[in-house]
Amino acid sequence: MSEPLDERDDRPLQCAILSGGLGTRLGELGRRHPKHLVDVLGRPFAHRQLEWLAAQGVGDVVECIGHLGDEIISSLGDGTRFGLSVTYSRDPDATDGSTRPGTGGALILAHRRGLLAPRFLVLYGDSWLRLDINELWRHAEAHADDYLPATMAVIDNRHGSEPSNATIDGPLVRYRKPQDEVGASAGATHIDYGISVLSSSLLDVDGPAQGDLAHMMETWSAAGRVAAHEATRPYDEVGTPEGVARLEAALLAPGRPG
Repeated sequence: MSEPLDERDDRPLQCAILSGGLGTRLGELGRRHPKHLVDVLGRPFAHRQLEWLAAQGVGDVVECIGHLGDEIISSLGDGTRFGLSVTYSRDPDATDGSTRPGTGGALILAHRRGLLAPRFLVLYGDSWLRLDINELWRHAEAHADDYLPATMAVIDNRHGSEPSNATIDGPLVRYRKPQDEVGASAGATHIDYGISVLSSSLLDVDGPAQGDLAHMMETWSAAGRVAAHEATRPYDEVGTPEGVARLEAALLAPGRPG
């Protein structure tokens, strides 16, 4: 497959992967290894995720690492074995009691370090997705001239088990992260799919590089700056032992979407 290009700067598509989380929901698994490398049918999850990105034409990956980040570097290297290029942006050491930057802060740091393209994909390091990245990218490009610097992939969640947090409103997504893990946001019908396209201009902020990407998306959404892209195939996450088991079952089952 030929690599799709970001036509604005003539580079292969870039994806930032948020892989610095503590993995607390994985229990002992998360204490021993970063959840980005959790074992899925005998292989580190990150290897599968990078191969999926490369198969869709992504050529450049920025790994935003933190917890046990050296293990990620050792496992992934420069990305050549997966058919792409991997660089790293490391969270500051928070063992001295300082505040962790969070997922949004990690992106701000990567931007300040000059690692991010003018427009890039951002993906959570524990998400296994089943969508066409090129369709998402074209959708984002189509709305770029409408002054929508972000595009969020969402999926209908009216029969889902997790709290809904988004609603499609014409070309826009109205996103609000639930305040707890039980109640859905009022009136929400969809849930974020785990991947978005961002303009790096959104990260031109003053002050400390801190914040949660979900809260930043909520702010941009409230300002009418986030386009909606609806995915149709289910996703999996490996942030819990149960999530790992569900993904392994899907990968093993004939005829089921892996």
